Amino acid sequence: MHATVASLRKAKGGAIITISSTAGLMGYASIGAYTASKWGVRGLTKSAALELGPFGIRVMSIHPGPIATPMTAGMGEHMTASQPIARWGTVEEVTRLMLFMASEATDSTGSAWVIDGGAVLGPIQELGSGRHSTDDVAVAASRVEAATGYVGSRPHRLPPRWIQ
Repeated sequence: MHATVASLRKAKGGAIITISSTAGLMGYASIGAYTASKWGVRGLTKSAALELGPFGIRVMSIHPGPIATPMTAGMGEHMTASQPIARWGTVEEVTRLMLFMASEATDSTGSAWVIDGGAVLGPIQELGSGRHSTDDVAVAASRVEAATGYVGSRPHRLPPRWIQ
């Protein structure tokens, strides 16, 4: 990033895309140092966006999830089985998103772009699948209603602390 700023300032703008990972959006067990480094990339991106925006320089991060590369070869389909789009992404898909970010997303800076088949959303869990029963969902909904005053999708009452 440091090496490009002078050229981009001289050109009166441009885009810097940092490459992070879904590990820069959520925690992962057993790879703490890797996860911390990816959160660092995300933070640096946001700080650089604030600093470089006045010069017309956009700074964004891309957060790939499971992508089929030589590094991930042999990891197996179980790695993507529970995500909404249950397949490995491709390098070509990441490339197309980066090209869009650089050329078309001209009002985007400080943004974290995710390309992960929905992996960071969490695993798909259908009602009655054995993981959550409809009773569990009803109990959770009543707890949300009691804590927030929201019933369904419309406000029933707003707690005073939210009115301020």
